[in-house]
Amino acid sequence: MRPLPVYDRFSGTGACRVSSDGAMWYLVPAAAFSPLEVARSDCPGGRFAIVPAPVPSWAIPQGPTQAIFSAVSLVEYPRDHPIEPIRDLAHAAGIPLTFLIDGPWIADNAPIIDAAHAMYGDDAQVYPVDDAAARAAWPWFHPTVAVLGAGWERGIDAALKDGDRAFWGITWNSAGVDFTADRGAPWGAYCADPASYKRPSPNDDCGFMGIEWTARDLTMAYESEHEDAYSTDPDDLRLRAHLDTAGAGEYERRMIDAYAAAGQTTPILVVSQEEAWEFATNAAADTPIMSALYDQAKRDGMTITTLPDAVERLAASAGRPRVIAFPSLAASGRYGPATIDAHDAHTAMTFRAAQLLPARVFAYDRETRSSFNAPVPELTPAEMPTLTDVRASAGVLTLRLHAPIATDFGVAFWTDPAAAGWTSPNVVPAGRAGAVAFFNLAAGDNVVTLGCRICTSTTFPYAGG
Repeated sequence: MRPLPVYDRFSGTGACRVSSDGAMWYLVPAAAFSPLEVARSDCPGGRFAIVPAPVPSWAIPQGPTQAIFSAVSLVEYPRDHPIEPIRDLAHAAGIPLTFLIDGPWIADNAPIIDAAHAMYGDDAQVYPVDDAAARAAWPWFHPTVAVLGAGWERGIDAALKDGDRAFWGITWNSAGVDFTADRGAPWGAYCADPASYKRPSPNDDCGFMGIEWTARDLTMAYESEHEDAYSTDPDDLRLRAHLDTAGAGEYERRMIDAYAAAGQTTPILVVSQEEAWEFATNAAADTPIMSALYDQAKRDGMTITTLPDAVERLAASAGRPRVIAFPSLAASGRYGPATIDAHDAHTAMTFRAAQLLPARVFAYDRETRSSFNAPVPELTPAEMPTLTDVRASAGVLTLRLHAPIATDFGVAFWTDPAAAGWTSPNVVPAGRAGAVAFFNLAAGDNVVTLGCRICTSTTFPYAGG
C-alpha cells in the first residue's frame, strides 16, 4: 500500500476540506497548516503543496501553563566525577537540580551536594539500597523517588519498603535501547500500579508514581522509532539526531513550548535529565543547548522545582486520563503529521493527524506483571476495531464500530475543543489541538454517541494553523 501524500499548504479561493481516513473531514485554510495526510479532498480551484509550515499555534503557549519542569542529573559509579559543571550551569540559570545517585557513589560528592542543597534548594535521590548512606551524609535527605533506571529490572518492592512514593527511569516508547523495552508505558509522571509498574494504577490509587527518564519529542520518538535521539538530553540531539549546537538549542525551545502549550489544559511533568559525567565531558557543546532549554522553561512560565516536590504537586492529578498533542518539529529533515498520545487507567493510544482511529493501542489490563525488557501488550491488527459508519445531526455525533474482541478504545478529533463545545464527559482535550474520547467496546457491533456544539456535520475546522 502506497503512503498517502502529506501536505501543509493550500492555495486557492474556495473552501477546502480534506480527510485523512475517509471518515472525518476537516476544513483547512488557504494558507499554511499543520501537515496531514490527504486521502480524499474537496477543494475546487486550488492546489496543495508541502513547504514546511511554521509550528502550529496550538503548540505555542498562549497563557498560564500547568507544566512542571524538573532538571535532574544522573550520577553513576564509577563515572560520577565531576558533578560541578552541570551544578554550576543549573544554578546560574536559577534552576534547582535533583541529583539521582545510581549505585555506589564517591564520598567526595556528598559535601558538594549538601552545600548545593543549603544554597540553592537542590535535592538528591538514590537507589533504594543506598538509603542508609544518604541519611548519614545528609540530615535533610528524605526518600521520595527511587532511582530505578534502564538496563535491568526495577526494584519496586525495595522502593516501597524504603517509603519511596515514586520511581524514576521509565524510557518512554523504548523497544531495546539499553536493553530496555518500556514501549506502552505512559510519559511524564503517572500513578503506577506497584504490582505492574508500567501500567497506571487501575484503582484510582496514586500512592506510587512512575516518572519518565527524560522528556521526549513524542511525535518524533514515535514516527522515527529512534526515541533515544529526540529528547531533552543535549547529547541525544547532537550525537543521535545529529543536530548542530545552534539547531539543537532551537529544537529544545520548540519542544518546551509544545509541553507548555499542552500544560494549559492538563498538569504535566517535563523532566530534563543529563548525566553529570557526560555533561562535564561535552560542556562546550552542551552548555548552549541546556541553557536554551532552561531559559525556555522559565520563559513559558513552567513551575521549576525538584523531582520530589514535583511528585507532591502531581499526586492529585496524575491519575486522571491524560491527552497531549505534539507537533512535527521537522528535526533531521523528517517531516510529517502531528500526533496525539492519550491514556487512561486501561488503555494508551497514539493518533496521527488527522486520523479518527488510533494508529496503535496498548492494553493495560493485559500488563499483569511488568518486566524491564518487555513492552506493554499491544492490540494486534486482527484485534483492532474498525469504523463502519459516522454521522452527525443536531449536536450529536454517532459512531458505529465493529470490535473483534471486547476492548478499551478511543477516537481523536483534530479541532479546537473549546470551539467544538464537547458535552460528553469522556472527551478529554489535547490542549487547543484536539480531543480524545475514551470508551469501552463489546465484541461485535457497537454504537458510540458523543455530544458537541458543532456536531451538525462530519466536517470540523482543522486546528492546524
